[in-house]
Amino acid sequence: MSDGSHYNPVEPVPIPTDSPTPFGTFVVRPEELFWEWWRGLNSDATEDPSFAGKTKTRGRKKATYQVIQSEKELAADWKRAREAGEPKVDFAERKKMTVAELDRLLDRVAKRERGSE
Repeated sequence: MSDGSHYNPVEPVPIPTDSPTPFGTFVVRPEELFWEWWRGLNSDATEDPSFAGKTKTRGRKKATYQVIQSEKELAADWKRAREAGEPKVDFAERKKMTVAELDRLLDRVAKRERGSE
């Protein structure tokens, strides 16, 4: 059914070349055209050797021992302040941070404690 009436994606598509070759025309499959196009879009990553084998790591970097201890200390301070009746907004302002930052810090400390159990 190669009368040209309908397109079959499995059937090779003949593509004439501009320069004469001993083979006349090249037969190229559509998926080969797609990957050639895709490599053209991502050519900066394939041409630059500094990209070779590197992927961007996701998430937060591992905290140092000093950071872990200072965050644990701040969480303990918050626990004492909460028991004394101090509002979280005032505590965060006194520590020069926002409430969202304090919440994230408390979540990290709690997660570390859960992981150590």
